[in-house]
Order: sequence, then C-alpha cells, then structure tokens
Amino acid sequence: MHTEVGMLYGAVRNDQAYGANLKWEGSQLTVEYRDARHVELRTPTVTIDSRTVTIVFRSGVTDSSAPAGGMLYNLERSPK
Repeated sequence: MHTEVGMLYGAVRNDQAYGANLKWEGSQLTVEYRDARHVELRTPTVTIDSRTVTIVFRSGVTDSSAPAGGMLYNLERSPK
C-alpha cells in the first residue's frame, strides 16, 4: 500500500547539501531540513499494521555534517 503524506521540494540541509533528514522519535517521524521551496504536509498521520505514525516537517534545522550534493548522488558514490 502506498500513502503519500506530503511533498518537500527544493529542500536543503546546509549551503551545499540538498535533501532532508528523517528521524524517528517514538511513533513520530520527523522530517528535518533547513529550508525548502515548497512544503506541503497532506496526511499528518498514517496507520501501518494498526500502529499510528505521526509525520512532522521541521524547518530551520541545519545539518553541517551533511555532504555536499544531493542525497541520491551521495548514496550512489559511497563505497559498498
């Protein structure tokens, strides 16, 4: 089953790194990013196997340790 919970377009983690960080805090999934061009939280809660998960978008969080570039680019070039 596929549930679209939101959209985050043009998000950055620092001046050189695109993307967002995902953090679990109990039954809450927090999506952290410094800023983004477009943010839309469409479904703030979802139920997965009778467990309710709350999704929160949190702007203003700078990740100075995030590597430069996009997240997919960095995953593809990392050693396996």
